[in-house]
Amino acid sequence: QGGKLREAIPDGYYIDFTALAAEYGWQRVAASDNWRTYFAGIQFWRFENRQDLSWPEAMRQLYDEGALTAALGEKWDQ
Repeated sequence: QGGKLREAIPDGYYIDFTALAAEYGWQRVAASDNWRTYFAGIQFWRFENRQDLSWPEAMRQLYDEGALTAALGEKWDQ
């Protein structure tokens, strides 16, 4: 507490989440270019599983063409 480093790592059960996620096809997202000056840019929490889909292909699995065009415009998939 108080921002001090601990003298020892606390006992407990630890896993390498990055390795576990990779076994199931999830990959880490790289940090943003501004990560040194903007904390949210480190993106340590972001993982993606694209399953070899492009963004338009993935969106078509969630929404119909009409909804996508209405929300994003005629050329949304170009």
